[in-house]
Amino acid sequence: MKFLKNLGLVLLTVVMLGVWIVLPWYGALALAALLALWMLLFRSGAQALSVASVGISTLTQRLGSSAVIVVGIAGVVGVLVSLLAMAEGYSQTQRNSGSEDTAIVMRGASANEVSSSLSREDIVQLEQAPGVARNAKGEPILSAETVVAANLPVKGSKTGDTGSAQVRGISEAAFAVRPNVKSPSPKAAPVHKEVPPPPPRLAPPPPAEPPKVALPAPPPLVPKPEPPKAVALPPPPPTEEPPEEEESPERKGQPRARARNPWKEPAPAALRSIRDKLNRNVHFTQKGLRPLYDYTHQNPDDPRPWLLLGRAYAQVDWYSDSVERYVKAYRVDSTCRGDPQMLPDLLKAAAHPTAGRAGARAIRDIYGVEAIPALEKEMKRRAAEKPASTRLAQLRETLPH
Repeated sequence: MKFLKNLGLVLLTVVMLGVWIVLPWYGALALAALLALWMLLFRSGAQALSVASVGISTLTQRLGSSAVIVVGIAGVVGVLVSLLAMAEGYSQTQRNSGSEDTAIVMRGASANEVSSSLSREDIVQLEQAPGVARNAKGEPILSAETVVAANLPVKGSKTGDTGSAQVRGISEAAFAVRPNVKSPSPKAAPVHKEVPPPPPRLAPPPPAEPPKVALPAPPPLVPKPEPPKAVALPPPPPTEEPPEEEESPERKGQPRARARNPWKEPAPAALRSIRDKLNRNVHFTQKGLRPLYDYTHQNPDDPRPWLLLGRAYAQVDWYSDSVERYVKAYRVDSTCRGDPQMLPDLLKAAAHPTAGRAGARAIRDIYGVEAIPALEKEMKRRAAEKPASTRLAQLRETLPH
């Protein structure tokens, strides 16, 4: 029974503390007034007041221990108030900056905008999706933006320290999506202003008449010298015509260079690590692919970084960009078409509604008749997909039989 009584007192204390925290200032003031009236008008309140006065009177005798208790409670309260204030401020910022008619579309399983990436085909589908607001011209109010983290030098740092800053790439459509955004300076936002027409050009004034000056007497005439007699010059030496540029084997009708797998040769550590992640179906961001672009500048004769870029873009369904990178790899080394992932990705691009033309052209230029077995296999696999199978069949008709 005593345990239940003590437990009830603890629960009552917790409830009273919660009420004290939630109450506004005038509620807390009214509660303090009721407490004072209880101490003055009731016997139990007078006993509580006498006990409190005894404790306050002996406070000087236990100043050290009392100060420790006060500082500890004050620290706990300060930390709690700070955390609650930060949470409330962040929530208020999100509520004020957001809008009920604005949505952010990210890739599936993305925790934030930095780790999300959408293809150009996805942007086109979003523009054509129902429920998207449109302006007076009938254009969708949509802003495709890129968010990256950039390391920038810290202002005023004497040791060259750098800090991380979030940079957002936007277009003019961003201000239509966010009408409440105001630019702090004219240069921060691309605001179009009407340029007044230039003032009309005035006709130039008539030239002033030059002053009349007396000319000196002309010099005496001197007889012209006789022209030199014509002398027969020796014929110029025959000029050698530059040798004609040799035609490529493809233009001459010669067979293509034999394809080889470029990954059978030892690969640098930078390429090997990215290739291993792609084998595990890891999706890269633009920042994660930056080492490959740096490698292409340092090693322009190596097609393997372009092959990895084409494969990375194909994994996130950026087939137009994937085809462009595979074509660059082929231009660096035509034998790199032996890469085991290059032809399957190009076939996926050829079946895609947006990248179909570019993928089919790349297959004809890079593989030609070599792509027929893999193409026919892909046609059988996609027989149930009417649009994709139609595009692949059209590609098959353009290849030699």
